[in-house]
Amino acid sequence: MDQIISGARTVVLVLASNTTINQNDYKIQTSTWAKGHTNVFFLRGSANREVVLEGHTLYLPCEESQENILYKTKVGTAWALKNFDCDFVVRANISCYLDMSKLEDFLTENLDPNFAETGGFIEFYKDMRAGTSELVPFISGAGIFMTRKAALELENLIPGEFVGIPDDIAITEFLASCGVTIRAMKRGNIHYTRIFVPQTYIRAKSSISPELAGKRMLLIHGYLTSGFKKKILFYFKLLGLELKYAFKERDNPIDYLKRNKSTLNSNRLARRSDTRISLRR
Repeated sequence: MDQIISGARTVVLVLASNTTINQNDYKIQTSTWAKGHTNVFFLRGSANREVVLEGHTLYLPCEESQENILYKTKVGTAWALKNFDCDFVVRANISCYLDMSKLEDFLTENLDPNFAETGGFIEFYKDMRAGTSELVPFISGAGIFMTRKAALELENLIPGEFVGIPDDIAITEFLASCGVTIRAMKRGNIHYTRIFVPQTYIRAKSSISPELAGKRMLLIHGYLTSGFKKKILFYFKLLGLELKYAFKERDNPIDYLKRNKSTLNSNRLARRSDTRISLRR
């Protein structure tokens, strides 16, 4: 890859692990949207006692496990802030697609680098900790976008205080408690809708068929990097792939409509004139 440029305005940190499907998605990401970009790094746990950068893989001093995602995010973000004079830090995952040609415009349209702001696709969960089933918003962990000032707040996060809480919920709650503004941002949701809508940020994961994420990313990349005629071909290939997996995964029509309604409501939040999200209960 090219020499790392310390002055990159945006740093992208991608959660990675050693599972077979994760490694396959890693290979696809590094051959598509992440290829040739000196500001994209993959976070992995290791037996090292310190942070070690090898190529574009950042090895962190922790066991590679689901429970350590919050720690990896905190330490990886601190490393990015120390080594890059960046305005934005993105924490993504291995099954998402980022259109790097549009990423900085996407960030500046949604977040003000002069303030502590973070955003992403807003989802909701039932918070039972207060003895109620209130729906509380949080930023989906597939893509968490932070200004530098927001990312600096993560240095004070103590992972041990959020044991048993999903990392994306923990990050959202912690940053909100620090006074960081939470904003709703658009996302392509082919994983829910099975309809490809070009966006800067697209979630490609399938919880039922893990291999589908890689297949989607390859076709999405083909679409976004091709001329008009080939775009049409790639679009119909994506359509055919989704129809095939809709039958394979036995989509329930009622569940499908519920997913689409939820997705439309979340993207509607990102289209408001004021995209701030309140976590007050």
